[in-house]
Amino acid sequence: MGHVLQEYKDFAEPKIRECDIKYITSFELAEISNLFKDGGWQFRTRNFIRATMFAVIVLFIWLFSGAKMAEAPKRKLIK
Repeated sequence: MGHVLQEYKDFAEPKIRECDIKYITSFELAEISNLFKDGGWQFRTRNFIRATMFAVIVLFIWLFSGAKMAEAPKRKLIK
């Protein structure tokens, strides 16, 4: 922990704040240690596939509906 505080002090030299030092010293790595273990975060493939299919369908509708639209005819100005 000492090397982390020293690095903070080196980079924040003119504006070292006590609240930053308190935050660094009170940070506990154990809180995030189980983040990537099996069963901690489950990827829901079914929901992912549904969302992907919905996005693809919306994209196709958007692309093909715009391709058939013609430009509006320009009106002639009467002088």
